[in-house]
Amino acid sequence: MKKLLMIAASLFIISAESAQACSCMRATPEQHFESANAVFSGRVVNVITPRRTHQRPQFSFPQKRVMFEVSDVWKGQERRRLMVMTSDSSASCGFNFTEGESYLVYASRSENRLTTSLCSGTKLLSQAKEDLSMLEDQETPSNTVAFETLEKSWNSGIAEPFETVIREQATWDQFWANLHSIDRPTPSSLDVDFTENMVIGVGLGNKPSGGYSVEIKDIIIKDDKLVINAVEQQPGRNCGTTMAITQPYHLVTVEQSDLSVEFNRKTEIVNCE
Repeated sequence: MKKLLMIAASLFIISAESAQACSCMRATPEQHFESANAVFSGRVVNVITPRRTHQRPQFSFPQKRVMFEVSDVWKGQERRRLMVMTSDSSASCGFNFTEGESYLVYASRSENRLTTSLCSGTKLLSQAKEDLSMLEDQETPSNTVAFETLEKSWNSGIAEPFETVIREQATWDQFWANLHSIDRPTPSSLDVDFTENMVIGVGLGNKPSGGYSVEIKDIIIKDDKLVINAVEQQPGRNCGTTMAITQPYHLVTVEQSDLSVEFNRKTEIVNCE
């Protein structure tokens, strides 16, 4: 009986360890690339490990932060440094990074943070020959940031010019209420998933007539900043316009970013024949 109990206890321990072990599905470098939000190579300059406490629940694994000095980027934002999160335990698939070593990192975006794991495809750069061969066929990303128009109009309740970056729902709801304060009833705010995206907007405030407009033409990353390039158009010679006061604006959504934002606006005079 005693021997049976010892065997049963041993099996229980093995089962408990197995339950906590990391298990990954096999994937090719191409599949890892497709599923990642960011793919880059870089050297680890700092690993911040969370302080362990006795209050931590069993099987709860906090995240450690790993700072990289980036060498090459194949997917995602081009930055000189990137912070990546991973579990503090290999049992929950945390990757064990070593300061000073260089890695090829496949990372996913979660709650506006980049995360990686043993299952992501991340590996020492010296062991990434197959991956690097695959990445040679990938186009190097430009510094252009994709965006989508959320709303563009010529009338609003905001009389002063504005340049805005909105990263959270409460701020968006208040801004929307001000923007559409001239409308009765005020329409519900457009849906924006602020866990993934943010809103960028430019507005001209009160203009004396029709014929004015503003448009965000492109967004680029330059010197670790998001640069918003917008064009304001003004009516020129021989343009027939309404005499009503207008408030042109343009709102777009882009992927969430913690980069600082710089607005550049140029003016074009549109002459009419």
